[in-house]
Parts: sequence; C-alpha cells; structure tokens
Amino acid sequence: MPQPVAEQVVVITGASSGIGRATALAFAAAGARVVCAARSAEALGTLVEQIRAGGGLAVATPTDVADPAQVRALADLAEQTYGRIDTWVNNAAVGVWGRVEDVTDEEFDRVLRVNFLGSVHGVHAALPALRRAGGGTILGVVSAEGARAVPLQGPYTASKFALRAFYDTVRMELAQEGAPIRVTSILPASIATPFFEHARSKLGVMAKPPPPVYAPEVVARSIVYAAGHPRREILVGGAAAAFALAQRLSPALTDAVLSIRRLGAGSQRTDRPDNGVDNLDAPLGGPGRIWGAFPGRVLRSSPFTALIGHLPRPAELLTSLVRRIQAVPEEARAEGKGTGPEQWNERSVRPVDRPAQRVWLGSAPSTSTRRTMSSAVPTISLNDGRTIPQLGFGVFQVPPEETRSAVETAIEIGYRHIDTAQMYGNEAGVGEAVNNSGLDRSEFFITSKLNNGFHEPDDAREAFDDTLKALGTDYVDLFLIHWPMPASYGGDFVQTWNTLEEFYREGRARSIGVSNFTQHHLGRLRAETQVRPAVNQIEVHPYLTNDALRAYNTDNEIATEAYSPIAQGEVLSDPVITEIARQVGKSPAQVVLRWHIQRGDIIFPKSKTAERVRENFEIFDFELDGGAMGSITALDRGEKGRTGANPDTMNYGAKS
Repeated sequence: MPQPVAEQVVVITGASSGIGRATALAFAAAGARVVCAARSAEALGTLVEQIRAGGGLAVATPTDVADPAQVRALADLAEQTYGRIDTWVNNAAVGVWGRVEDVTDEEFDRVLRVNFLGSVHGVHAALPALRRAGGGTILGVVSAEGARAVPLQGPYTASKFALRAFYDTVRMELAQEGAPIRVTSILPASIATPFFEHARSKLGVMAKPPPPVYAPEVVARSIVYAAGHPRREILVGGAAAAFALAQRLSPALTDAVLSIRRLGAGSQRTDRPDNGVDNLDAPLGGPGRIWGAFPGRVLRSSPFTALIGHLPRPAELLTSLVRRIQAVPEEARAEGKGTGPEQWNERSVRPVDRPAQRVWLGSAPSTSTRRTMSSAVPTISLNDGRTIPQLGFGVFQVPPEETRSAVETAIEIGYRHIDTAQMYGNEAGVGEAVNNSGLDRSEFFITSKLNNGFHEPDDAREAFDDTLKALGTDYVDLFLIHWPMPASYGGDFVQTWNTLEEFYREGRARSIGVSNFTQHHLGRLRAETQVRPAVNQIEVHPYLTNDALRAYNTDNEIATEAYSPIAQGEVLSDPVITEIARQVGKSPAQVVLRWHIQRGDIIFPKSKTAERVRENFEIFDFELDGGAMGSITALDRGEKGRTGANPDTMNYGAKS
C-alpha cells in the first residue's frame, strides 16, 4: 500500500487552474508536500501563496509538459526539494472546439503534444523517481471522453482515447515486472472549470461543458483518494459511468443520440461570442481560478463516485496477485521465498529519503507546534510515536561555565530542543538554564549521550543516573550511545544498547538512539536487539552528505540527526554557497541550515554569540529551489569531507 497521503510528496501538472489547482489545494490540506507545475508563473505563485497561508508546504515551477526537458526538470525539483516523489498526477490539458475539418493540422498537433505526449513525458520522468523511492502511484486525469467520443472535440477526444490506452499499457508492464508502482486513470464527467473558457473555439461562440456538470473539488477528492488507495480506473460522476455504459452496451445507439444537434453539438455551445483568447499556444495571464463561468447548475458531490466509483473491481485483485508473483525472482519462487516489494526495493537505483513529517504553524495537524517569535519549528515523528523539533541548540565545545548563559539566550530566542552529552561536561549548565527558565519541563526536548568510558552495563546505569542528576530532571527526552566503539569492550555495543532499553522501558529515557553508527553497526542491533533506535546522530554537511547512511536510516524508520551541520564553518566560504546566499538574501550559514531542513535532517547548530544563535533560528521564512538544493548537494566530497573521527576507528575515552 502507498504511504499515507499526509506523508507523501506529490507532483501535479496543470496546477494553475481548474482540477489541477483544486487537487493541489486538497493534497496540501491533507498534509502532503506539493510540487506544482503549469505554464503560468503568475497563477502558480498565487497557488503556492494560498497553500503556505494555510500552513502547507509547496513549491512550483513553470513547466510546458510538451517539452520533455522541462518535465524532467520538474521531477528533479521535487526530489531535490523534498527528497523523493510518491505520487505523480498528470493533469495538464488544452482543447480546441470545432468540427474536424475546421481544426488545423497544427492545432491537432498541439493538443496531442500537450494532452498525450505531455503525459508520456510525465511517466518517463516519474518512473525513475518512483523506483528510487521504493514505489508509488501515477495518476492520469483522462476524461469520460477517453471511453466515448463526442462531436466538436476531435483533438481532445483523440488525445484522451490514446491516453487511456497508454496508461493501460504502463499498468500491465509494471505488473508484469512486479514493481510496486500503481497506475490509476481518472475519468471525470463534465467539470465546471475555466478549461472551456481557455480552449480555442472554432464555433463562433464560447464552448461550455455538456450537462450534468460537477464541481472541480469532486474530481480533486477522487484524485487524493486514489493517491492512498490506487484503483485501475475511477469514474468521477454518475454521468461518466452512464457515458461509459452506453458506449459498452450500444455504441451505435450512442452515436445516434449524440448526433442529435440539441444533445450533441448544441449542448456544448454558449450564447456568448468567442473573444478570440485561448491558452493553446501560451498561458493566459491572471492569478488562476478553480471554477469556470458555467452559468448552469453544478453538482457539488457525486453519490455514485462516493459509494461505488472508489470501490476496487474484483478483477483488480488478479492484477495485484500477478504483480506480487512477478516481484519474486524465479529462483526465489522455486524455493518458496521472498516478497515482491522487498525484492524490488533491492533492485532500485538508489534509496531516497522519506522526508520527515513536518508540522507548521496554523496547519491542520494538532501535534506540538510551538510559537517561537514569528516562526514555527517543524517537528519530526520518531518511530516510537514521539516527535522531536527539527531545529535545536547544540552545546558541543561550549565551556561549562558559559553553558547556562548560552542556553538561556537560546531559550529566549525560541529554542526548545537542547543537545548535550556527558562528554561535553556541561550538562549541569543546560539543566540550570532549563530549570530556571520559568517554562514547564514538558516544553523542552533534551538530548544527552553516554560517554565512551561507560559502555559496560553497570557503568552505563551509573552514568545515566549522573546525567539525570546533573540536568536536574527525572527523565531525558532522548538518550544516545555516543560512539559504537567497535575496537573496545570486545566490540560489544549490543550489551550497551540493551542497557539503554532498560532506561527506555523505565520511562527515564523517553526515546533512545545512537550516534555515529554506520550501516553494519545498525544491522547488528537489528539482528540482536528488540528496540529500534529512534535516532542516529551522524556527521552530515555539504562536504559529507552521507546519503547512503541517511537512506539506510530512512529505510529502517530511524530519524537522522546531522551534527557539524556547517562542517565546523568550513563550508561557509564555499563560492557555491556564498552565491546562493547572495541570491536569496540570507547568510551562508542560514542557506546551509535550510538545506538540511529541506532534506529532512534534524540539526542543532551551536554558537555562543546571541546574534548568530538568532540568525540560525531564522531559517523558516524562505525556501531553496531545486537548483540550489542540487548545487549544494553536489559539493559532497565523501570521506574526504569528514571533519570528525571515523566511527569504525574511534576509540577515544574507552575504559582501560
């Protein structure tokens, strides 16, 4: 099954108006991150503003889907901004109304390039991204006219017939492969959108949708539903079902009925003269609208769609069965082993982060969003059901005698997540600042870490007691093993982890995790212990993106905390970063921290300077576009970029 819609990254083409705009708003209201595309930059701008005003997350880029390069760039923007793509909605369309002999070859060509080839380009861009994400859904907005032709819409109807067949082909090929990628065709009836006003008319008057006509939101709800519950096809509106049924029962009789002028051509004509303005070759100006100017009755719901249209058809179960069987390699099937999605995931090009759930001020979720000056710090959901602020304040290398003052400054600015460690020697200063803040202990998220000399169980228990005493609290929100120390204690960090499990079950450590653990360290915990780490705190910054380990964390539902987020200052003078900072009007540090936030990392930059502490906090009033995100990620130097110790050789502070 797909991920919950609230956790999805969704790309929508044709998002400037009508069904696409309604769908973008519906996905955003459901908590998804939305990447919007259309040709009109003005309409996209107002759409993104509307989504963000409602507490949602969205980016947009002007895109002509007839250009495959622009569609590929759209996919790149989505992955670079939000880490992956879960659902791709092909919705862009244009139209020409007129008798076939009145429509030019060039007009036919343009409609087919946008409506049909635009969707082909979308599928070509979406499939590699969905494979990298481990699966997902492609939703194609076809039309009831993909099941039954009508007069005066030759180019549009031809494109929709081709599109419906194309999605059938893609669906079967993916099922044959065993890929966990679903393809759903959405077939709406007539919808009251601006599409008819934007279309080119050869009728002498403006076109209109033939009745009955449904509200755009009816289609949007079906699209959002399909993102979480993929179906083969969804007919939107009882009229769409009747249309398809009439074609199946008696195509000739349906021809005859639609040949009656009043029922066929006449039902698509208004009495308004055509104004000669259309969007066939170029976008129209304006802020974008969901609804068109249809003067008649508009149905705001469809009982058929709600009660029947969303139900899976019995034969769809056979396709699902075929997909599962095909997903298992032949040798595994012969041995009776393997499951489809897991095997397919192993063949994927590369794992991509699932961006963490973010809760923003004013958004629908009711989890712990706190007002901090004019911003809201996003939170990330942990695998134990708790949440952690994505931005915190770190006290690494802050002298003990200065810690209380530094943390008090951070609290005044708005920080509530404080990261310390036994090794830093300043837990007491953190506790003093928190306990004298006048705020309830529950307002804070405090992390500490086990020192390297206390890995043996009894030592770990004593050290943990000392941490609680120093902090002046009876629990910590997160307690980590600071380093795996594989060359010490007989390489047995598993017994240390088992001791942390005790603290977790006692409730004295609300969450537990690790720091500096690599894939093989985590793999051993997975094989030998019961409680999965909630967090893995590792070195991450533009010179060491650590993407393979971050992806492993994601695959195992372990949140990634990024320490040394600015590489101890080394990246701040990089020309790529300083140029981006100049372009967005922010400091280099703010740009790098924002890069982390958009990648889903939990960060806790440190500074003893109040101005810098405040600057690090002010990173939620801008976003980096896909180009900037990609340019920063491309600075990766691998292990050459590491500023700290290597987890496989680190042995500092071990008990002798």
